[in-house]
Amino acid sequence: MKDGTGRSAVLIQNPFGRDHLDLGGAWPVIVDPRAPGLHPPLPGRDISGLVQGRVAGGGLELVEFAFTNARTLETGRDWNTQQAQLFFYESAIWHRRDFTAGKKSGRRYLLHFGAVNYRADVWLNGAYIGAHEGGYTPLAFDVTDALGEGDNFLIVKADARLDAATVPPLVTDWWNYGGIKREVLLLSLPDTYIRDYWIRLDDLATRRVRASFFLDGAAGGAEIELSLPELGETARAVVNDAGVAEVDFHTEAELWSPHRPQLYDVEIRCNGETIRDRIGFRTVERRGADILLNGEPVFLKGISAHDESPRHDGSAYGIEDARALLSLARELNCNFVRLAHYPHHQFVARLADEIGLLIWSESPVYWQIAWDDAATLQNARAQVRAMVERDRNRCSVVIWSVGNETPPTEPRLAFLKALIEEVRQLDDTRLVSAAIYGRDRDVRQPVVNTIRARLLTDAEVTEGTKTPVRDALLAAGVDADDRAALERLALAPRLSIDDPLSDYIDVIAWNEYFGWYYASQWAATVPIDEATMARMFLDLMGELAFDPAADKPLIVTEFGADAKAGFEGDDVTMMSETYQLRIYELQLAMLARSRKLRGLSPWVLKDFRSPLRTHPVYQDYYNRKGLVDETGARKKAFAYLQKIYDRLGDAPLQFMERKIAARDGPG
Repeated sequence: MKDGTGRSAVLIQNPFGRDHLDLGGAWPVIVDPRAPGLHPPLPGRDISGLVQGRVAGGGLELVEFAFTNARTLETGRDWNTQQAQLFFYESAIWHRRDFTAGKKSGRRYLLHFGAVNYRADVWLNGAYIGAHEGGYTPLAFDVTDALGEGDNFLIVKADARLDAATVPPLVTDWWNYGGIKREVLLLSLPDTYIRDYWIRLDDLATRRVRASFFLDGAAGGAEIELSLPELGETARAVVNDAGVAEVDFHTEAELWSPHRPQLYDVEIRCNGETIRDRIGFRTVERRGADILLNGEPVFLKGISAHDESPRHDGSAYGIEDARALLSLARELNCNFVRLAHYPHHQFVARLADEIGLLIWSESPVYWQIAWDDAATLQNARAQVRAMVERDRNRCSVVIWSVGNETPPTEPRLAFLKALIEEVRQLDDTRLVSAAIYGRDRDVRQPVVNTIRARLLTDAEVTEGTKTPVRDALLAAGVDADDRAALERLALAPRLSIDDPLSDYIDVIAWNEYFGWYYASQWAATVPIDEATMARMFLDLMGELAFDPAADKPLIVTEFGADAKAGFEGDDVTMMSETYQLRIYELQLAMLARSRKLRGLSPWVLKDFRSPLRTHPVYQDYYNRKGLVDETGARKKAFAYLQKIYDRLGDAPLQFMERKIAARDGPG
């Protein structure tokens, strides 16, 4: 992405595996809440002077900014939880880093950022380098010309402001953590270097590996050597005039799986540079309603997770935070983690490779995007491309998601189809999906009509309550006085999960909140009071079943209920651990009836920050649907799901005994 006179940002594969200088640490900052363009120009507040490193000489010079003696912020972390004054801050902060570099001729120098939320503008030694939008994907700039021998200074403006045209949009149900949130590295590379590579098992039957290499500064004829030392396997490829090389070879590698996460050291040599990585070999595909890993059906015993640490407040950073998050999933007996609702740090997928967890990676196309805006689509494409290119060497990643809970409209369909096409062009070896929430006619209307019919056939319900319900059924075209018709309608419906997007994705992923949101959302359409609706919903849940209309796997990517850890309550009191446990019991009994169910990722592993969750007692700006709270306390539902996943093994949920929940309890 290019801005003004700046250069385009690129993605560099495996930056930690290159010769680099780590520029992380405490950077002096200037907090700029009005940001350039929102405040009038002031003589002593000249932005050009700020980015060019101007320092007041004293006397009669008017300079109203300084990095000297300024507050500092640690890079690699969000700014919101570093200083109390910045907790709700969502505007611009200027960062400065002074460093010393040795510059060698015949070398290229790239400045790599793991992520800057949301927009980054970068200057090096006063020269504008470029800009990037997207708060969760990596970026790199070639700074060879701007880099000086010896002393250098770097200025980065991180701007966390979102609006209706950004990706994600302004309103999200997670904290908009601002800042230079991940690593900053100065990479030293050969003049001709491998910018990207992709190594994957291309054919299960023949064990054929395909490797692709993408070079910058390359002239045709350069040679690349790829070796797997443990296996004694070596392949060579010749670069074409476009800077691309491809090679196929047969491997004796053992297949990677969650049961045995076998990885192999890989060495890539070109033009004097050796890049080292750890790669696993496996295949993933769909056959009918089955998800196949290495040709065998697999059931995804999962959990959803935000990129927040179980170890401290705020967004996750560093390998130990990734380890803590995935260790919780392993403790839960998961083989699958849905990384929501944006790409997490690359450490997460790399660690999932090591410990054997399957990963769903998601783009931040969320809720109401500006579907008709061409610039928004271009931005979303760039973020999807960066997500895929960064992690397509990670064998743990099995599903790319292009969005979450988007409305089933024609503009949305066109937008997401473009992203799906982008993913398939970049990677044809994985499954593609998007989390949907179901259309009214598929879910709400059948359920509401069943509850209406049950109310009208219940002798204990008063006529005063029945009259508006009867009127609503008549308006829906149902003969409310036909007893036989009402009894048929009162039977639990089998719900067909359908969406126009189903034709274009491999896996139907459905977010549903039976037992939590729906009673309050749908009660008025019955019409009935919310408490009565909630009781009827709970009674109905164990009878319901769901299946996609398409012959494709179904993953229920969200369900759950809020619970404040330590508030035991009872099973009819929302926000209590006991009620959350009851919802998990009812959900699993309900979902066991779904024939095409091939995975679960309940919402959510850990309580996470959200500006939408303002109840001072139960929430205090936390979404409390976690099975673990921010202090690490396990809630009752954690032990329950842990036991279910342990007993389930690899079998689809519908094959387990139907009474397991009622018989065993949370134990």
